[in-house]
Amino acid sequence: RRAQLAKHIRVTFEEPVLKSAKKEAARQAAEKKAAEERELEAKRTARGREETFLLFNSDDTKDSFRSEVTCVATNGRATIMLYEDGDWAFSRGLPKGLYNKLHGRSLDHSRPSYVAVGTQERYYIRFRNGSSQWAVPDGLSDELEKTSKKVASVAFGEDYHTWFVVYTDGSWECSRSIPSGLDELMDSRKNRDDLSLVTLGPDGEYFLKAQNGKMWWGGISTAMSKTINKIGKDRLKFMDFGEDNTYFIRYS
Repeated sequence: RRAQLAKHIRVTFEEPVLKSAKKEAARQAAEKKAAEERELEAKRTARGREETFLLFNSDDTKDSFRSEVTCVATNGRATIMLYEDGDWAFSRGLPKGLYNKLHGRSLDHSRPSYVAVGTQERYYIRFRNGSSQWAVPDGLSDELEKTSKKVASVAFGEDYHTWFVVYTDGSWECSRSIPSGLDELMDSRKNRDDLSLVTLGPDGEYFLKAQNGKMWWGGISTAMSKTINKIGKDRLKFMDFGEDNTYFIRYS
C-alpha cells in the first residue's frame, strides 16, 4: 500500500510539477534567446547593415563586409574590419606596425575589439582583454597613457599631429589642429561631453556622432555629398575617410 500511495503521489503531483517546471524553464530560455537575438539585431542596425564606399583595393573590402562587422577603419588605401566572433579581415596596405600585430596572430591571443587607422603609418588597436597598442603622435600617446577611461574612438587627421579621441563616457580630448569646421561645431555645442565617436580625414574631413544619435560632418568632397544625399541622411550611421577623397559609409 505504501508503494502504491507513493506512486499515486508521484504520478498525481510530483511528475506534473516537474513537467511544468521544465516547460517553464524552456519557455524562459526561449524568451532569453529571442531577447538576445533582438538586441544583437538592434546593434547591427545601429552600426549600419549596408555600406557604400570609394576606396583603393575595393574588391577586398566589398567581399569582407557584412552586418556582423563591429568596427571598420580605413585610410583609403587600407581598410580593416572586425567581426562579432573575434575574427578580422583587412586589405593590402595596412600600417606596418598594425599588420605585424595581426598577421598570423595566434588563436590563444586576445581578439581585437576596436581599431583605427590613419595615413602616415598611424594606428590604434584595442583587444578584448583591455590591452591596447598604438603608433600615434606624442600628444595622443601621452593622453592614452595617462587616462584610465575606456576609448570609444580614435581619429587621425590632416597632418601627423592632428588627432581626436572620444571615451565611452562621452568625454573627449583633441589636438589644437583639428579641422576648423569641427572646432566651430564643438564651440557651438559648448564642448559638451556627450560624444559617441569622431572620425577625421587627411584633407580636413570630419564626422561627429553624439550619444543621442545626432550626427554632423563636413569637409567632404562633392561626390561624397551626392552619395550621402542618394542614401538619405536619416539612414547614415558611420563614415570614415581616406586619402584622395576616398571614404567608407555605413547605413541602415
